[in-house]
Amino acid sequence: MDPLAARKVIELRQKLAGIQAEFAGWMADAGEDKPLRKHQSQISHITRQLGVMVDGLRAQLDALARDDELVLGRCREVQIRVLEVHRLWDYFRSKLSLRYVEWFRDYLAVADELAHACYAPARDACTGGVVPRTIPLVFFSGEFSPYTHARDTAFAVETVENAMSSRELREFADRLPVPVIGVPWYQVSHLPDVLMIAHEVGHGVEDDFGLGEPMEAALEPILAAYDEDAEFAWNHWRRELFADLYGLLAVGPAYTMALADLLATDTRSIVAETGEFARFDVHPPATLRLAAQSVAIDKLELAVDPAESRSAWERTFAAAPGDRFHLQVKDVTETLLGVSYRVFGNRTLASVLEKRPDPVGCRAVKQAALAELRVNGDDVRVLMAGARMAFEENAESYVRPTVEDALGPQDRILARAVANIDSKTRHAGPRELSEQHDLTAGAELLRALETRDAKEQPRE
Repeated sequence: MDPLAARKVIELRQKLAGIQAEFAGWMADAGEDKPLRKHQSQISHITRQLGVMVDGLRAQLDALARDDELVLGRCREVQIRVLEVHRLWDYFRSKLSLRYVEWFRDYLAVADELAHACYAPARDACTGGVVPRTIPLVFFSGEFSPYTHARDTAFAVETVENAMSSRELREFADRLPVPVIGVPWYQVSHLPDVLMIAHEVGHGVEDDFGLGEPMEAALEPILAAYDEDAEFAWNHWRRELFADLYGLLAVGPAYTMALADLLATDTRSIVAETGEFARFDVHPPATLRLAAQSVAIDKLELAVDPAESRSAWERTFAAAPGDRFHLQVKDVTETLLGVSYRVFGNRTLASVLEKRPDPVGCRAVKQAALAELRVNGDDVRVLMAGARMAFEENAESYVRPTVEDALGPQDRILARAVANIDSKTRHAGPRELSEQHDLTAGAELLRALETRDAKEQPRE
């Protein structure tokens, strides 16, 4: 064999072996008592699918190795594909790596637990027919508010000739079985905002379990009675309203408090959101989002603590007199709450999320934290809701301990939530089905990459 061709074959085999060695290292760190133990299923899914791509590339390389000219003519193509596997993996690797940074570790661990607590009831209620998914992976981003990568965001990678663009890479990454939720970097120092993760989980649940169609069918009769603009608007806003309702049902009215803080601005800006072009915005005007929350809270008979928080958001986000959308929000909200989903055994969302945070427990967390006493509780949703309630009741005391160098309310709640995380690994979905799905999906990813490459014009 030509020496140069022989070296290229050995080089490429080493690079492929390096990917598999790295995968093995990450899986080892996802074992029991290991730093990434709660991400075992996520890492397993991703590396198994990408591992199929590596195996396919190795088989291609073995075939090329029989002909020196083929090796030299196509070695760059194979190397680019090896790089693509690394870049797909790095989409997740960069997010998992944040768990090794001490300053971020505790917040991300608790955020992951909250995402799991919000997603698991829907996963467990599924009666079949849906490919197993993992819990979303939380990471920090430069966006203003939390978001789900599958539906939103700027994502960029370095430009490499003949390699995938940022858009293409994200499209391929979205095929992988782990949804990701980005939260603003500054949330690491402000725990009360963490409840917004429940909203993003709601988006994932709608997509993963195909809830959009039954919602649209349920809304159709009432929207048919509205004018075309209103019908268009409510259909356009439906996804965000659903995610808000999911957040409320998953973590209680503390979610609404967090939402109100996120949307807070001056009166002029709030009114401006309700202009004639509001129907073209993906998000409903803030006044409608909070009005829908109030409707749902009343319908579900949920208690708001502290009660002044509801008065504040209803005053700040009051509707303009005669606003037609506000005359319709009650019917739309109650219709969404009443939808029965076949995938959940014909249960409503409120039934799926019936085990909501205990109000008594939330209040106990709030009181203990503000009194700088030991915080108790083993439900991360209760602890995070309690943090929000404590901040609402006394923001100044929440952020400043009365004794210098003592643990403040936020630190006490965070420490309790971290202490609750056990040393066991986390699994998701029927193992056999998951493995078979990953093997098939990995092969499809490689075929899609080859198809994409075939469409590219060769560049000299």
